[in-house]
Amino acid sequence: MRRVRCKSYGSFLSAVFNTVFHPVIQSLKLCSRHIAGVRVLFKKSVASTVFVTIVLVGLVVIELSHDVFIKTIFERHKLNTRQFIPHVNSSSTNLVRHIEKVDSKLLVPYSNSTSDFNNISHLANDLRAKLALADHVTDIDNITSRCQQLGIVYPGECNATVSGERCLHAAIPDDVVTRLEHLVLNKRLQVPETYLRAIQHLTDQLDRDYEVIIVSALSSNHFNETQAMLSDLHEFVFPILKDFRLVLFDIGLKVEEREEMEKHCRCTVIIFPFDQFPKHFEEYLKCYSWKPVVVKAVYARANVVVWMDASVRFTIPKALQDIIARVKVQGVLQRRPGFNISNPYFTLPQMFEYFGDSPCAHLPFYQVESGFGVYHREPLIEQALINPWVACALNPECSCPVDPRTVKKCPHGFNPREFGHCMRNDQSSLTIILGKLFREKYLYFAVPTDGTVDIERGDRLEYFKILDGENAETKNSSIV
Repeated sequence: MRRVRCKSYGSFLSAVFNTVFHPVIQSLKLCSRHIAGVRVLFKKSVASTVFVTIVLVGLVVIELSHDVFIKTIFERHKLNTRQFIPHVNSSSTNLVRHIEKVDSKLLVPYSNSTSDFNNISHLANDLRAKLALADHVTDIDNITSRCQQLGIVYPGECNATVSGERCLHAAIPDDVVTRLEHLVLNKRLQVPETYLRAIQHLTDQLDRDYEVIIVSALSSNHFNETQAMLSDLHEFVFPILKDFRLVLFDIGLKVEEREEMEKHCRCTVIIFPFDQFPKHFEEYLKCYSWKPVVVKAVYARANVVVWMDASVRFTIPKALQDIIARVKVQGVLQRRPGFNISNPYFTLPQMFEYFGDSPCAHLPFYQVESGFGVYHREPLIEQALINPWVACALNPECSCPVDPRTVKKCPHGFNPREFGHCMRNDQSSLTIILGKLFREKYLYFAVPTDGTVDIERGDRLEYFKILDGENAETKNSSIV
């Protein structure tokens, strides 16, 4: 049994939930995908099948009640009457510089030219239209008061009206224009011209525009896992798509591996030019700062971009067509895991501060997975999502503030009154942007895909040897 150290009765009960009930729920969720097998096992006993169904429904209800459970515990023990400053729960000493007072340079002034105003106005109309699509989705509740409910006061939040200071935003604004200004006009979220040229050089390596581009990246340690992905794509996805291209970025293959990939992948292989980007891209590969750049590089050549990690498998391949059709209307679809973790728990506070926000503003938003995302080429998504994502990736203060090896491991059980238990880099920043953009309708754009698009880490295959064997057999039969 995992040992958990708790500082209060509330954190003890929360830890019990996270370390005991939550893993059981996730296991049963996975098992539910194979419920047909369960029915076969109990096909002679209707009562047993009903029992299993009741247990599954009951445990899902327990998980959905988790937020209410935590809130009730804190209220019952009056923990919310005690204000405190959250801290990183880690033995590392180089993690986070918590600010005592907001630096005047923390938030760079927004641009406010007439052309910018007109652009924001058009983007706001687009955003309102997309939010209207999600009218049937229940709004996220308590979107401005999560930290208050837990008695958390984060340093740097202040009353700008009273003090005249520029402060960390304690909540995501309700006004869509203000939200867009924070993402599109903030100078800290602009991509420098030098890097725009380097990204354009990558874009130019694609011969033409495509309706769909599927893109991924790999190094030697994912060579066989990518072969398994290619086997899945060749058999199930390639036959159902039209006017598409698969693009793979080489971020660390051996020469012979790249040659094999170019021979068998039925794709375009592009070597990522680390020397043209900040040193943390290559020095700390596990910060994944290269990923947003890769997405932007192909974005200019596609109507729809599908990013997929090497571990992604299409359980129902035709569902990809439905996802693409949906994204052409709503702009973006990002995979969210089956379990729900609020972004500040698995993100270092520096990243929120870089965006000008307190972590408290993002407690309502469950962290997405960046392993599968689909993006439509349109001004709103490019300017308010892709570009800020890339800008954060280019600045190590945002995307890679510490050595990722020191913050890689995320705990199963943790104190909900502490932030920054680990760091998820690219998916942390993507969650921040999606939360700032879509706010109360966030869950319409960040969705679980279990059962249609799954993650199968460790699934490896020597697919190229199989293809070489088939080619040899075909060659021998033709000679005969």
